[in-house]
Amino acid sequence: MPAPPYRIYDADEHYYEPDDCFTRHIEAQWKSRTVWIDRRDARGPSRMFVGDERCHFFSVGAGDSIGPPGIMKAFLRGDSEEGGSPSLSPINALAVPEFVDRTARLADMDAQDVEACLILPTTGVGVETQLRETPEVLYPSLRSFNRWLEEDWGFAAGGRIYGVPLLSLFDLDAGGDELERILAAGARFAVLTAGPVAGRSPVVGDERGDRVDDRPLGERPTIPIPKACCGRPSLPTSSTVSRPTMCGSSCGTTLPR
Repeated sequence: MPAPPYRIYDADEHYYEPDDCFTRHIEAQWKSRTVWIDRRDARGPSRMFVGDERCHFFSVGAGDSIGPPGIMKAFLRGDSEEGGSPSLSPINALAVPEFVDRTARLADMDAQDVEACLILPTTGVGVETQLRETPEVLYPSLRSFNRWLEEDWGFAAGGRIYGVPLLSLFDLDAGGDELERILAAGARFAVLTAGPVAGRSPVVGDERGDRVDDRPLGERPTIPIPKACCGRPSLPTSSTVSRPTMCGSSCGTTLPR
């Protein structure tokens, strides 16, 4: 297949984080309470913790055992009935240079005619909900992670690799502080957990939301997210819809306006 007459812009690349991505830059008083990896048992896989509690989303290090690139290619093409699971023939992602190193990734991008990419967290996207249980640890943890990201990958390295930092709107003041800090450091994007925070839209009817939503208060959604018959939140399909008409879960119940 001939090379296309253009370079690719990839909006969904990922890295695998090292064990110290949350602990490298965190203040000493929070180090034992943030996300960390236990590798004391050399006979088995690592274990991931948030403070003293086992991580709910990743029970082991996210990069310890993954399906190698291309493992499902023949299966998805219909050429083989084998290979339907990405966990077949697992490899250690942390041992693959282009998965963990910016210079190696740039070389791989050149080989694949990729001009630039957004590069997203792996471990990083699975821990915010659990960190919210200890709000005093949440923002030091995110700030430490983002400093690691800036150091190892960069927020806009050479105009080619755009590292995407973590952000949370659990606390609007703390979230606004971190947003302003990463923007000043050169960040162009940020990862936010989708959906309501603590049962509400974090910027609805709150002037502090000006730091993360520059629309006038009157132009933001003003109706709290309703509870449907099944008790699950019903979400509007876009910010322009003031009230959803259907239950957000599979029951599909029509909601009153």
